[in-house]
Amino acid sequence: AALGSGSGGLYRLGFGRPNLAPGYTLDQLRQSGPDPTTAYFNRAALASPGGGFGNLGRNALRGPRQVRFDVAISKQTRITEAVGMELRAEIFNLFNNVNFALPSGDLSDSEFGQTTNTVGGPRTMQFGLRVTF
Repeated sequence: AALGSGSGGLYRLGFGRPNLAPGYTLDQLRQSGPDPTTAYFNRAALASPGGGFGNLGRNALRGPRQVRFDVAISKQTRITEAVGMELRAEIFNLFNNVNFALPSGDLSDSEFGQTTNTVGGPRTMQFGLRVTF
């Protein structure tokens, strides 16, 4: 049976959990294509449970991983006995990774499995100078 109305949404409480379609494994739920925004989940591997809970386990459909690498470097220097200075540089998302948001989880939606947003931002740098006395 194909996915249809009454299957509910994957990320809402009380949804109707789908069935794993015959002939498919859990590994085949995730598409292996190069573009995770078009079809992150394999829609053909899911079947409608007919309004109840299907046989697919809880949290079986997970979104893409998130990768961020943040770096901070600081240097403290004494100018005089009473005055000091700290120079600081911070870089957020150093390698400028794109982190995709969760794909659409509404099984009755034609955009099921498509990712339309990102999480976090691009590489950002900030510098600071602090004088203590």
